[in-house]
Amino acid sequence: MQCKNIINLVFICTSMFFGGLSLSLLSPFYPHEALKKGVSVTKSGLVVGAVFITTVLCTPLCGKFIQKLGAKNLLIIGSIICALGNILFGFIGYVEEQTLFFVLSVLTRIFTAVGEAAITATCYPLAAYQVSKQNEGKAMAVAEAFFGVGTMLGASVGGILYDLAGFSIPFYVCGGILLASTLISICCFDDTNVILESGNNTRDVTWVEVLSCPGLFIGLFGLIFAGCARSWYAASLEPFLNKKFGLTSGQCGLVFMAPGLTYTIFTPIFGIFIDRGFHSMKVMIIGNVVILLSFFFMGPIPQLETLGSNLWLTVLSIGVQGLGTAGTFLGALLLMMKGTGLGGLPDTEQVKGMVSSLWLLGVCLGSYIGATIGSAVFDHFSFEESTFFECCLMALNIGVLLAVFISQRVSISLKYENDDRQPILFREETISREEEERICGE
Repeated sequence: MQCKNIINLVFICTSMFFGGLSLSLLSPFYPHEALKKGVSVTKSGLVVGAVFITTVLCTPLCGKFIQKLGAKNLLIIGSIICALGNILFGFIGYVEEQTLFFVLSVLTRIFTAVGEAAITATCYPLAAYQVSKQNEGKAMAVAEAFFGVGTMLGASVGGILYDLAGFSIPFYVCGGILLASTLISICCFDDTNVILESGNNTRDVTWVEVLSCPGLFIGLFGLIFAGCARSWYAASLEPFLNKKFGLTSGQCGLVFMAPGLTYTIFTPIFGIFIDRGFHSMKVMIIGNVVILLSFFFMGPIPQLETLGSNLWLTVLSIGVQGLGTAGTFLGALLLMMKGTGLGGLPDTEQVKGMVSSLWLLGVCLGSYIGATIGSAVFDHFSFEESTFFECCLMALNIGVLLAVFISQRVSISLKYENDDRQPILFREETISREEEERICGE
């Protein structure tokens, strides 16, 4: 890897870090601040979820704009929008009127989400272009890990700064540093190699071609449910921790660090496993099973009420959920990336950007559903009952993924059942990984 590629990766990871930081910055204190102004937890969930639904709407545009503007330019534009959005959100703390506070919160989060969508859609293809083909999984895992670090620290930094200096300071700090970093990257980021490699095939790829590739829809399906689980307690965990254990906003921020910490640690590990031949679909299934288990003990669910409510068990469960999310998110991303190659699409900046945009769409659509429904269930029932509801959704998701995966394995066995070299149970070893990926994606 050349020096300029290392510098590029530094800027890519920095943008991903602040994108994650921006996403989780308000989680530990916004619901509390909103309640003081008369805004319910359900409405707070809509504010948190606004970023996800906006990303869903912007994602297809980002994927296509990469072809016109270039990934580097779109990354810079997105970073500036995200930075300004955070700075503007800081001024909302001075608004006292309930309805105006809620409306401005939603509008500013929508504006910020446009920038966050552009950052995530461009960073994955840019990261892949900085390394050799066999190391793409690791490069994207590193970029994703920095997003996880930002998500992990965002809640903690937000809660601590809120306790120290009030509502506005967390947003001023995050937005100001991101803006300064972006201005530096304008001069230092070198994307010459990306332009040259993309120029080898300038054919404009359509969304129909991308969506027809193997593995795209099953990847999106798993992402939506995992994204739903990730944000299920985004607006309800802070009130639950405050009421049940008496935690402050800063302490709640430390609890919100748990999933980000495990997500950051295990994302590169899953990337290494996949690069060494572990099937992306298996990683997705394992990740979703881990998420399901974590929700059993997070409250815990009413059926396990004999365990009682323990802060350490809640924190441990949230951390375990981050582990499962790492496997699901990265497994789905790499499954979808490989699917475009198996579908015959060119290996260009545009195609990688469109796939990462679809990946982001799945995550954010699920996150919006989770933040909205999770906070509504909490308002009408309890935190423990809301986690049981999410367990049911995850069980449905795992059932579908397992059914699809088993049917694909059967298809592989039947396809090669005339091969007498070894028993059918182990016959998958006689075919290439590319052939297995193609069949498993169909």
